[in-house]
Amino acid sequence: MAEKTMVLGDLGHTTKCLSNNFVPINIGFIAAYLQSLYKEKLKIVLFKDSIKLISYIKKNKVDVLALSNYTWNVNLSMYCSKIYKQYHPKGALIIGGPNIHYDKSEIHSWLIKHDFVDFLIETEAEAVCNNIIEKLFENDFDIDFTVDFPGIASL
Repeated sequence: MAEKTMVLGDLGHTTKCLSNNFVPINIGFIAAYLQSLYKEKLKIVLFKDSIKLISYIKKNKVDVLALSNYTWNVNLSMYCSKIYKQYHPKGALIIGGPNIHYDKSEIHSWLIKHDFVDFLIETEAEAVCNNIIEKLFENDFDIDFTVDFPGIASL
């Protein structure tokens, strides 16, 4: 099987400079964990800058896009998610972060409103992302599978 590409983003708004210009340790932890498990099978690319992310999405095959979901970047993440699905409609889109509701009916309503999102991570992301990636490899990266592990929601 050819190497698959996963892009992780913890996006900030760009005007004169990048807002929330912090080291993206959240996606760094996820990337390090997944890279330790999948080595040559999974290429992982990280982004803070949404403009650079969109350019990468338009020019490269991206099998999985995983974006953070914070109060300050949820709209930007959703905007980039829609562009991703335009260019990679069969790609897996994962959203996660602390801006997720705990109430199951609220999560369901959010997923209906954002029906282009394939997987919503409700908890810490390292293990759950691994579950998703493992399942994607098992299904030859076909995203049409039933989610049967805790910490994730999907329509």
